[in-house]
Amino acid sequence: MAGVRVPLSAAGRSRFGLTWWGRAWVQALEGRSAISEGRLSRGRTYARRGAARTILVEPGRVRASVQGSDPKPYVVRVGLPVLGAAEWERLLDTVAAQAGHMAALLDGELPVGLADDAEQADVQLLPGRGELTATCSCPDPVVPCKHAAAVTYLVADALDRDPFLLLLFRGRDRETILKELRVRRGGEAGPADAAGSRGDEGVLASEAFARTPAPLPVPPLPGARPGRPAPPTGPAPPGLDIAELTALATDAAAHAHELATGAGEGGLDLDFDADLGRFASAMFTRAGEMANLVHRAGVDLADLVTRARAWREAHPTHE
Repeated sequence: MAGVRVPLSAAGRSRFGLTWWGRAWVQALEGRSAISEGRLSRGRTYARRGAARTILVEPGRVRASVQGSDPKPYVVRVGLPVLGAAEWERLLDTVAAQAGHMAALLDGELPVGLADDAEQADVQLLPGRGELTATCSCPDPVVPCKHAAAVTYLVADALDRDPFLLLLFRGRDRETILKELRVRRGGEAGPADAAGSRGDEGVLASEAFARTPAPLPVPPLPGARPGRPAPPTGPAPPGLDIAELTALATDAAAHAHELATGAGEGGLDLDFDADLGRFASAMFTRAGEMANLVHRAGVDLADLVTRARAWREAHPTHE
């Protein structure tokens, strides 16, 4: 099974693990490995210096050339036990039972829920205490040395780029895993199909198009009032204001309700100025939201208040 060489970009980085899998690796490294904090600290410093430009991820080990004080780079090997066949079977069976995780993997993504699947299957994906081993060609008698500790942090950088490398580190590459999952899903031909047996022959196109289509169901009537967005769950992604998003979704629902009930044009016929006044009229008493709208729309507060009042005068039923 071929290894994967990964270019690194950790030089000058303030922290390691920018994605969920990268952070999970760092947490396991710092919380469960047998490497001392002193060595980990020196390893972080070396990694930030850009001492290694690439790492090679293979089943059971990671290799890297790390530039130290000697002109010739040191050769570092970090080992992690591969999973046994029985462990892989349990893990893949558990994943196959989770439709969402199965779909994500087959779509080329490594869902964060895979960590829970592994725990449920009694399989250790992230390194446990004492699992990581390291060797280095440097003369430092302490194991692991700072060069090897640096490489353990650079693995997080590699996982930020491609979290499937964790599975390769544990013994199986992406193609092998996806093939196993397709077999469990029934997506590959079995022995009978391979031998040339014919399955469902389907329906001739001429027959399908000759059929009279069934009548469409009567569309459901809209409710008496527009719906409201469900409360968000979990923390907001960076750069996203949940209150703003909720306000926009609520406004869109009101537009849709007007169109569905025939009560109005849903605001689709309004120009920018009129629509801004309509939107502002709904937040007259919420100073924080008005201030934010001023910033977003690029108008001053007095102008926005004037537009909102004009809208309320012209459309008293929208208050």
